[in-house]
Formats: sequence, structure tokens, C-alpha cells
Amino acid sequence: DVGIRYFDTAPSYGDGVSEERLGRFLRRMPAGQRSQVTVATKFGEHWDRAAGAPYADHSFDALRRSLDESLARLGAVEILQLHKTTPIAVNRPFAMGAMVDAGVDKRDAFRFILERNFQGVILTGTTSPAHLKENWQAFALSCTL
Repeated sequence: DVGIRYFDTAPSYGDGVSEERLGRFLRRMPAGQRSQVTVATKFGEHWDRAAGAPYADHSFDALRRSLDESLARLGAVEILQLHKTTPIAVNRPFAMGAMVDAGVDKRDAFRFILERNFQGVILTGTTSPAHLKENWQAFALSCTL
């Protein structure tokens, strides 16, 4: 409803649950709408069921298996990212909300990135439709201030 057309997920987000949910959502979309959506996922970080935690494995076999499983869950992937690769990759730049909990305004956090001529995608994460809308509104406001 707010125009978001980029969805980012990964199999390590809870043993593939995130990809399964997104895949169900995508399969319900009319083909015309689905063609306007960009789906990104990652490989390289996997889910250890016994430990209930993610782990990194960048071997060819692990990456191939991860990609095959992601394609089965999502149907198609437009952007494939290598998870947990080098210090160049920024993961959870706002400390999973800790900065916001400490009183940093989300608009200021987004503005900080945008003022540095950022070229890329900001992965904020979301826990609910309301949280997604809150993040989107903060981002939109940071672009106008």
C-alpha cells in the first residue's frame, strides 16, 4: 500500500521461515504485480536446527544447496547476496533497534546515511506491518528534511 517493491530475506532468518512466508505472499500476487517486485535473498549463512542459531558456510556445495532451497521457497530471486562475507558488508547498521531504544530518532539515522551519498539498499528489518509502516514513514520524512 505504501509502494514498497523491494523485499529482502534470507534462509538463515529462522530456518527458512522468512523465505517461506514471503514465497506464499508472492505466489498470491497477480503476475503483473509480481513483475514489479524485486526479491533479494542471501546465501552463505545457514540455520543450525539443533543449535537454533545461524552459522556461516561459504563452500560451493553449501551455497548451491542454499540457492536451490531459496528458489524452491521463493519461486524466483532477482538479487542474490553473499551473507556474512567481509567487513564491507553492513549488517544491522542501527544495532537491531538499540540506537532507537537509546533515543536516536530513526529519521536522523536514515538522514545520516543519505547525507553520505549512500548508493545502495538500507536493510532495516521489520517485525510487523505496523513496524514496516513506521520505518517507511521515518525514511520518507528523512528524505524531505
